[in-house]
Amino acid sequence: MTRLTTDGADDHFPTWSPDGSKIAFASIRTGNWEIFTMNSDGTSQTQITFNGSVDFTPSWSPQGKIVFASNRVGDFEIYSIDPTGAGLTRLTTNGGTDFMPDMSPGTIP
Repeated sequence: MTRLTTDGADDHFPTWSPDGSKIAFASIRTGNWEIFTMNSDGTSQTQITFNGSVDFTPSWSPQGKIVFASNRVGDFEIYSIDPTGAGLTRLTTNGGTDFMPDMSPGTIP
């Protein structure tokens, strides 16, 4: 087993991209939980969400987008974003807590 992150912060919920070339994960290394990506060998660790709310539990869609939970509107809702950090889209809009998304091949965010 090889350690891919060494920043000393909590890094959680690693998830492989559909083609196996990237990993998305949540980290508190900036002082707030945000979504990051990196190459499968641990290089090019890049923050792709930037806000004062919690962004957590990433998962890749079969189409290559990253879905994740965020409390940026108060309660936790599900969002999708491109691996570059562009194209943020809110997917759920209800009063309950939506958390830990998991995409299957038949779903399109």
